[in-house]
Amino acid sequence: MARKLVFLLAALTAAALPAEAGADAQSRDSEQRYVPGEALVRYASGTDAGERRDLRAAADVDFEESLRVARTQVVSFDGSVRAAIERLEDEPGVVAAQPNYRYHALAVAPNDTHFSDLWGLGGTPGVDVLPAWDRSRGSGQVIAVVDTGVDLTHPDLATNLWTGPGGVHGHDFVDDDTVPDDFNLHGTHVAGTAAAVAGNALGVAGVAPQAQIMAVRVLDGDGAGSTSAIVNGIVFAADNGAGVINLSLGGPAGAGDAAMGDAISHAETRGTVVVAAAGNGGDDGLGDNNDAVPTTPCTLGNANLVCVAAVKKNGARSSFSNFGATTVDLGAPGGDGSGIANQDILSAKPSWASLFSEDFDTTPFSLWTATHTSGTVDWGPAGGGLPPGGNSATDSPSSTNYANNTSSSFQKTSAVPTLG
Repeated sequence: MARKLVFLLAALTAAALPAEAGADAQSRDSEQRYVPGEALVRYASGTDAGERRDLRAAADVDFEESLRVARTQVVSFDGSVRAAIERLEDEPGVVAAQPNYRYHALAVAPNDTHFSDLWGLGGTPGVDVLPAWDRSRGSGQVIAVVDTGVDLTHPDLATNLWTGPGGVHGHDFVDDDTVPDDFNLHGTHVAGTAAAVAGNALGVAGVAPQAQIMAVRVLDGDGAGSTSAIVNGIVFAADNGAGVINLSLGGPAGAGDAAMGDAISHAETRGTVVVAAAGNGGDDGLGDNNDAVPTTPCTLGNANLVCVAAVKKNGARSSFSNFGATTVDLGAPGGDGSGIANQDILSAKPSWASLFSEDFDTTPFSLWTATHTSGTVDWGPAGGGLPPGGNSATDSPSSTNYANNTSSSFQKTSAVPTLG
C-alpha cells in the first residue's frame, strides 16, 4: 500500500460568534452566523424532481441551486430562517434542513516574507523540516487551498499551481468562474506556507515545496463565505484529485454543520484528508476548549478530518489558540500573536502593485492634454485637495465659474501601462 505524506498547516482562527436572544439580537445573529433568507435542504433517497418541487411549495421556499453533495439544495424564502427550517423539516421527503452558515478566514497575512524567519521550518527552536525533505518534498501531491483564492501570478507560487482540464488552476465559488484569484491575502498566505517554491532565491519556502497548489476560492475579499460555497469547494477539490484539503477557516459554534460534514465525508471516499484550524478563542484573546465550545468545521466528527492547534516557538500552545483533549488532534507552528517577525508565521502575499497614481503636484500639467469647447484651455491645480501633494485638477484654477454650455476634458498624454 502506498504511503501518503500529509502536510499539516497551522492556522490562526477567528472567534465564533455567541448566540443572542431577542428579536433584534436574532436579526444580528442571522447576519453574522448564516446567510439571511437561505437554507440548505437534503432530500430523502428516491424523491424525484416533481416531489421536491411540491414539498418546496408546501414549505413556501424557492429553489436556488443544487450542491455537489447528493440530494442537497439551497433554497430561499422571506422571513425567519428558523421558521423556514421548521417548515422544511415537517415535510415528508426531507431528511434534514439547516442554515447556510457563514465562515471567515482565520488569519491575517504578515507583511514580511524573509526565509530566515521561517522558524516553523528550520529555525531553532522550531520544527526542523529538513529530515522530512530527505524522504519527500511533496512531489505528486495536490494540496487544495479552500480559502480566499490564491495569487495565480505570484513568483513564489505560479510554477507550483495545479492545472486541471482546460488549463484551469482551480475554481472560484464566490464569483462562479474558473479564475480563483485572491482579493484578500489570506489564501495566498496559506498557499505559501503549504507549497511555496524552495531554492529559487525568492521569498519563502513551503512545507511541501514540490507539491501542487489547487486554488479553490470560497471566501470573498472580506474573508467571508457560506456553507454552500465551502461545500462545493470541498467536493470540487476531492473530485479533482486533491490529496489534502486545507480549511483555514471557522464558523459558528454549536452542534455542527451537517452539509459540511457530508462534503468532508465525500472527500473521504476520494481518499482525501481534510485539515482544519482549531480556531481562536473569544473576545478576551484566550483560546477556548473546543470540547465544550466547538468551532466548525474543526469539531465535526469525520474520520478524515484533522484538527490543528497553534503552538509557539517553545512548543507551548499559543494563548489565542483553541484546544481540546477530544476534538483537537495536534499542534503546529502558529506564533504567539505578537506580530514579531521571528515569532509569527511568515508567508507569501498577493503581488499587487500600483500601476498609476497622480497627485497633481510633482507631475507637470504638460503631461496631460486638455480640451474645452469654448477654445479656452485653462487647466491647473485646484489646491487644497487630495493628499499627498494636496492638489487636484480643475479647468477653472483661477476660481472663475464654469462657462455655460461648454464641455471640458483632461486626459493623460501618454498611455498608462497595464502589463503585470
